[in-house]
Amino acid sequence: MNIENLCQFNPTRFLKLFGLYVRQSRLNCNLTLEELALNTGFISPLLLAEIELGRYAINNAELSKLIEALFLNNSEILNLAKITQVQNLLEVSKELNEHFPR
Repeated sequence: MNIENLCQFNPTRFLKLFGLYVRQSRLNCNLTLEELALNTGFISPLLLAEIELGRYAINNAELSKLIEALFLNNSEILNLAKITQVQNLLEVSKELNEHFPR
């Protein structure tokens, strides 16, 4: 899984959705930020908090560690990217309709 491909349409929106997914997955596993940091091996609790808030652009190594530590579902992550793509298309369509009314 490649983070650049996942973020290609709207990185900010994808990172927010991904952060929510990470937080929910962490809570479902009954893990604290500190425990998850230990499980990932190199991501600090502070950085994890930033990821969950969608304020940190993760790299591929961090993505892989989170997928492994939280047993994240690749299909669900791809769906988050698809959601951002659809939202982006809706925004473009809205702008086009505003500039070129029928």
